[in-house]
Amino acid sequence: MLILHAKVHVKPEKRAQFLQLVKPLIESSNQEEGVIAYSCNEDVIEPNTFLFYEEYTDQAAIDYHFQTEHFKNWRAAGGDLLSGRTPARIMTASET
Repeated sequence: MLILHAKVHVKPEKRAQFLQLVKPLIESSNQEEGVIAYSCNEDVIEPNTFLFYEEYTDQAAIDYHFQTEHFKNWRAAGGDLLSGRTPARIMTASET
């Protein structure tokens, strides 16, 4: 299993639009084969900071996700909503 974390900072004036766009992304992503879990959660200390938490069966599932229409649509629309860069990290899950 691979785990992907991506942290995004949403422009305060774009918060409502972000929340509207992220919902169908989460719903569609959770329907993909190879996706174990896909969520987006807001940081309780840093307002308008969100963490995408994604679990995949393997690298092929991640590669497929990045090619889906719902992800491409998110990327196209989401860029205007975010400030700064989006650090992402992919990790392997431990068996223990």
